[in-house]
Amino acid sequence: MALHRTIVLAIISLEFLQVSCIYAQDIVTYTTPRGVPESDRFQVSVRSAGNKNWQHVSVQTAKVNVRNANKSGKCSFANFDASYAKPVEVRVTAKYGNFDAATIRPENNNITFTKNAKAIRFTLGKPQKISIEVGNDRLNNLFLFANELETNVPDKNDPNIIFLGPGLHKASDVKVKSGQTVYLHGGAQVQGSINIYDKDNVTIKGRGVLNGELLNHDRSKTRPNLLKFKNGKNIRIDGITLIDSPVWSLFIDKCEKVAINNVKVISYMVNGDGITLSQSQNVNVTNAFVRTADDNISVKSMNGGACSDINIKNSILWADDAHNMLIGPESNGASYQNIRFTDITVLENTQRTGTYSGVMSVMASDRANISGIYWDRITIADITAGEIIRLAYTKVHSVEKDNYGTVIRNIHFSNIDYNGRNATPGTIRGVDGARIVSNVTIKNFMFNNELVQAAPIPNKTDALLLRSSQNSAPQISINNFVEKVTIME
Repeated sequence: MALHRTIVLAIISLEFLQVSCIYAQDIVTYTTPRGVPESDRFQVSVRSAGNKNWQHVSVQTAKVNVRNANKSGKCSFANFDASYAKPVEVRVTAKYGNFDAATIRPENNNITFTKNAKAIRFTLGKPQKISIEVGNDRLNNLFLFANELETNVPDKNDPNIIFLGPGLHKASDVKVKSGQTVYLHGGAQVQGSINIYDKDNVTIKGRGVLNGELLNHDRSKTRPNLLKFKNGKNIRIDGITLIDSPVWSLFIDKCEKVAINNVKVISYMVNGDGITLSQSQNVNVTNAFVRTADDNISVKSMNGGACSDINIKNSILWADDAHNMLIGPESNGASYQNIRFTDITVLENTQRTGTYSGVMSVMASDRANISGIYWDRITIADITAGEIIRLAYTKVHSVEKDNYGTVIRNIHFSNIDYNGRNATPGTIRGVDGARIVSNVTIKNFMFNNELVQAAPIPNKTDALLLRSSQNSAPQISINNFVEKVTIME
């Protein structure tokens, strides 16, 4: 009888353990490695709805910099994973100061919250990336990256797996061969630069952080990219966070069949662009988050190779300077074709006007032939400043010599929605009769809930000037070297 009771208890205990493991995996959090400072501003806890116990979420920091305003700060960021089988409750506590006022963006996520003087609470029903800002402070805010649960976590004993477990790691120790996967555990911090040349079928994945703070940041010297792939095929980058790159953070050069998913990039450096795609084809970027002090996503060609069949979608962009989405200028005679930005949310831009402005921008330099560029379903928040659209020829960053681009045509915008006080619709500008901007379509461009209308440029019937129905409303500036601009509701 006693033996029977022991067996029954053992079975019950085993069943309880199994249930506990399943329940525990509903939310996965990670511990910051020893030696990596946590945020001194925010503390984050999460739990599944109905669970009384909170789980601690480690919060790290990254430098940010708004050069136009000569201001710098230190944002906080945190990753956790969840199944979302039940809603996830989030509690954010201020380690000092108070939540006198708080904002959660993107505002079109419609996240409601409750707060007291020291904390806010809200619920998430799906994976998303949000910014929590106290008192409209965008320099020292909190980015919360709520991920899906990881699938297909690799076996660390597999010879084709470079498994970087919890703790600190040196990037110089990461030597990658074709066909291998580099896995960054969510508790891993990799310090340094990873460069992968002439390798195919390579994956870098996980929830860990690649940190460039120890690399050379001196602009008078050679600065390394944080993560660079060159001359590769079938490249996959998934789930990792990149911070503090000295120069172009994630650089894809002369690659084919590239998939970038759920990557987060934060950089404060001049030229510290987020995702740079150079002379590459068949690239898909999805669910990215990028905050940089230079271009968020840049498509260019350093050696004249074509850029084609590139899709960027379902991403959130925050440019403390320069552009959010840029085609060019470095080109060396390259052609650009079938590049699409879809379902993009823009949280910030500060570049007022001029060569380097534009939420959506084409800079045709260096004999570039740019055609077949599409922007669709772009939502722009109340940014600090900037032009929404800028299409122009330029000579800047001409790799070969002081050359303009040769072609800007077939550029298409649809379902553009801006709400704010500080931006302007933008600029479309050709150079002369040989370098015109042609065949531009703009459909359903909403500017502060008002559909932008069209009016002709004086003495020119084949170009149209975007203009609101109110005479005092902002306009897109179009010069005499622009042809066939079509405005549609």
